[in-house]
Amino acid sequence: MAAILSNCSGNEYIEEFENVLGKKNSETLNFLVSDFENDFLKKQYPNLSKKKAYQRFLVELSNLEIEHWQKISKEAREVFKRSDLRLEIYCVADTSWLDLNPAETTSPLIRTKLKCKTEDGSIMVDSSAVPFNHKISDLDSILKMHENFVETNFEGKYNKALNSISDSSPFMTKYVEIRNSFGILPPEMVASEMIESDVDVDDYFIKRLIITEMMY
Repeated sequence: MAAILSNCSGNEYIEEFENVLGKKNSETLNFLVSDFENDFLKKQYPNLSKKKAYQRFLVELSNLEIEHWQKISKEAREVFKRSDLRLEIYCVADTSWLDLNPAETTSPLIRTKLKCKTEDGSIMVDSSAVPFNHKISDLDSILKMHENFVETNFEGKYNKALNSISDSSPFMTKYVEIRNSFGILPPEMVASEMIESDVDVDDYFIKRLIITEMMY
């Protein structure tokens, strides 16, 4: 009976998470999990079971022994790049430019306009500014680097979905609390926390955290 009740509770959390995240975003996330398992893990660890492959990946990532981003399939990267899910998780760079005479400082700044989605689905525009301490001849390469600049989107459906299921397990409670305080966390740190907490890599939410917090 306890196992049945536990399973029901788990299903309720999954339903809550997907309802808050939205159908289209959930489908995108499900695709990314499937691609990770059937492409990345099988190619990276061809002789291991799925569970063992997940566990090996966490260990290697926690030890910085794997260049994981470069090995994601091109299809999955393109799907994520074009998806609304990306704008739910992150505020992403739209345009960047050099401000030679900023009002707030005497030093030049690289300004970046960011866009992301809010909980109601509308686009929110934000901005960031970082000091430019390089040669002008390096400007093009610096601006290109900022094309990949992202910040945590605390107002999107993904963060709301995480908060809605934060009490689903002790690990999720701790993780969501830290994420709400600090935003994007280093992938190797998340992997180490999962290993230390002895998480179940077959768990629905653990799989999705691996995708959203470590792979993309």
